[in-house]
Amino acid sequence: MKAVMFDMNMLKIGLKFVHLAPKFALLKYKTDWPKPEVEFDNQVIVRNILAGLCASDLHQNNLDISMYQSILANPKKIFPMGHEVVGTVHQLGSKASEENRIKVGDRVVYYPLPTCASYGFKLCPNCQTGNYQFCLCLVGVGDKSEREDYFGGKDKFGGLRGFGGFGGGGFSEYMVGFENQFFKVPEAIPDQVAVLTEPFSIALHAVIRNPPLNSDTVMVIGGGIIGLMTIAALRSIKSKCRIIVVAKYSYQGDHAKKMGADEVVLITNPQQFYDRVIELTNAQHFEPTFSKTVIYGIGGPDVIYDCIASERSMDDNLRLIKCQGKIVIVGLGYAITKKVDWAIQIHKEVEIVGSFLQSMETWGGETKHAFVWALQFMQEKLSQFEDLVTHRFAIQDYKEAFKLAEHKSREKAVKIAFQY
Repeated sequence: MKAVMFDMNMLKIGLKFVHLAPKFALLKYKTDWPKPEVEFDNQVIVRNILAGLCASDLHQNNLDISMYQSILANPKKIFPMGHEVVGTVHQLGSKASEENRIKVGDRVVYYPLPTCASYGFKLCPNCQTGNYQFCLCLVGVGDKSEREDYFGGKDKFGGLRGFGGFGGGGFSEYMVGFENQFFKVPEAIPDQVAVLTEPFSIALHAVIRNPPLNSDTVMVIGGGIIGLMTIAALRSIKSKCRIIVVAKYSYQGDHAKKMGADEVVLITNPQQFYDRVIELTNAQHFEPTFSKTVIYGIGGPDVIYDCIASERSMDDNLRLIKCQGKIVIVGLGYAITKKVDWAIQIHKEVEIVGSFLQSMETWGGETKHAFVWALQFMQEKLSQFEDLVTHRFAIQDYKEAFKLAEHKSREKAVKIAFQY
């Protein structure tokens, strides 16, 4: 079958680090990739319909993200990339069919974290509290039971740990995962909306765990898909906060307004961006010697959700947040910093919170998996989500898809997906 996977060739990786490798040296396209098989009795094979291209896929190809995340690498033999997936169930393992959660022919979306329950291990402390994003299985720690031997062994899973890691397989015609990694899609939700479940659940996790007050002024940094999903998440949990969105392009601002933003600030140049935020938040600002403008006092945003999380955006966050405000890092561009002025965080007593992936979330007195909340909220407001998948590519055209993802303004792209 056709598939795109990350090429773990250390020579190529070394050349990529020193910028001597071609643009797509680490992406390997094959037309004869073997169709996945059910290796374990609780696995499911899915025939993919749509698979979204995530910013993390771009970072992986460019090797411009923190290498800390390598601890989440799946030690299984190389498999296709892609974790934002909607597809139809093609085959069920014997125990998966016993669960009766899903059946052959059902449309499902994919949760990319195989957890203790996936492997049949005794739940680790994090899984016991519903914090699946910290499941010890992700870094190859099991329960030291015989089940480890079942999933381990070099003949089945290579690598030092034998199991675990972040899942994928969307960039191929078929993928395999554990039964509890798939969630049935309601009939009313079309494929182009269902494929947004994973990024929407990321935003819901960030917002539900860090909700603003209704009286707060919130700033969302980034008009891409995670930024738009964060706006949708805020409105889905009925927040009446004032939302200011910082976007790069006007078409992103139009989508942000549709999702529920009150104001849009376009980044035309840094000083105009700062001036507009100062104006909208009625903030006092000062000009430190040999440094950039900084908001100081009770003015400025109460909460910033940074959906880009680059070094530059983090420095801007610290300068623009009010004193004793809160910054929630949602994006994955944030890595090792060299130019962020961390003295500002101390002087302004700013709270900084990371938000990673998704898990069980409690809202309105109910606790559900973030995917369940995402599907429920999307079904309630389908029209907001239906036009966000703006471009679709065949998997063999992956280079064109990746190029567009890095230059979205050329064709006003929002979410790019591979269609099978």
